[in-house]
Amino acid sequence: MIQELQDDIRLKAGKNNALVEEQVVVKEQLRDSSNQLINVKWQLAESRKALDVCVTSAINERALGEKKMAEMAAEMAAEMAAEMAAEMAAEMATEKELEEELQRHKELLEEGNKQLENVQVENEQLRRNRPLMKFVVRPNKTPPTLIPKHP
Repeated sequence: MIQELQDDIRLKAGKNNALVEEQVVVKEQLRDSSNQLINVKWQLAESRKALDVCVTSAINERALGEKKMAEMAAEMAAEMAAEMAAEMAAEMATEKELEEELQRHKELLEEGNKQLENVQVENEQLRRNRPLMKFVVRPNKTPPTLIPKHP
């Protein structure tokens, strides 16, 4: 009976040793798995950072492209607006200048017509009121004088 108990104890001790060894192996595998998990997590974090950088870079490139396109469109719009404004201003200035020039010429023409009428009236009055005169140039080169012309 003692022999059976000793055999039983040895058997249980052997099983116990096997379980302890198995437990050590499992713990080592668990440690290895834990390290691998930590490495995977670290790689995942690095991948996320790289992905964030790529996404940010892509967004920035797209934003830069859109910004450049917007700047180009704004420049083109500004140039077109400036050209149109210049053309309209030139047309308006030309029309306005032409109208002003025409008005000035009309005023000058009216003033000239009035002066012509005044001169004609004065000439008519002078012709009626004055005797006819003529210029006589003397041989000694004295200034000419008006002398009455005998009718």
